[in-house]
Amino acid sequence: MQIMFYGEAPYDTTEALQLRALGKVLTIKLIEQLREIDSGVYGDSARGMIIKYPYSNYNPNISFPCGLENIEKLIASVLQELQKIITQSPEVKDLN
Repeated sequence: MQIMFYGEAPYDTTEALQLRALGKVLTIKLIEQLREIDSGVYGDSARGMIIKYPYSNYNPNISFPCGLENIEKLIASVLQELQKIITQSPEVKDLN
């Protein structure tokens, strides 16, 4: 399964770094949720990036292998974890 977000955005080195860090934090949170709590995946990957060429855009994505029977439940968990980070900010332990 792959969940992608994309759109045009002005390139900014600070925001590019922050989006990469967000991808790493989200990977930690998704391992905790999808593997340890939901028992739905063995591993996952979340990446955040803003690229400059050929045009400035953002393209964060989340991917994980899963059986068809678990897709809807796991997508809901992913979006819930993402929303937690958006509304509550990342936890200090995850940033460290």
